[in-house]
Amino acid sequence: MSHMEYKTVIRVALPELEGLDHNQALPFFKEKVGEPKHLDEWDGVVEWFTYDDKPNTYCPVESLEGKYKWGIDYVLMHSDGYDYNTLDISLSELERYIDLLVQKFSVKKEDCRLLSYSWYNGGDEPIRF
Repeated sequence: MSHMEYKTVIRVALPELEGLDHNQALPFFKEKVGEPKHLDEWDGVVEWFTYDDKPNTYCPVESLEGKYKWGIDYVLMHSDGYDYNTLDISLSELERYIDLLVQKFSVKKEDCRLLSYSWYNGGDEPIRF
């Protein structure tokens, strides 16, 4: 059944992956965050993949703005509308999570963004950079 979902993440674009299709981007994400939760593959070609987007996990994201724009989320909070998770972290904890993204994905600290949004899960999650 469709319902509202709520998410708070630290998101950063990965411009070095721009233009790579799912088949080409997957090895990068497998190396950095492991095996995807769901993988749709046909005759050796990856059509799409998804990772768990539970709190305190890294979750690859693909933008809806154009084709094959990739990024990574560090998920701070995700609620499906039935459970009411809250986010309560200090600014120093937030900075520590950003530092982890910088180290693990070789991104710039100033490119990391704190995002909080909601969407009706009967449609696409609004991924933008």
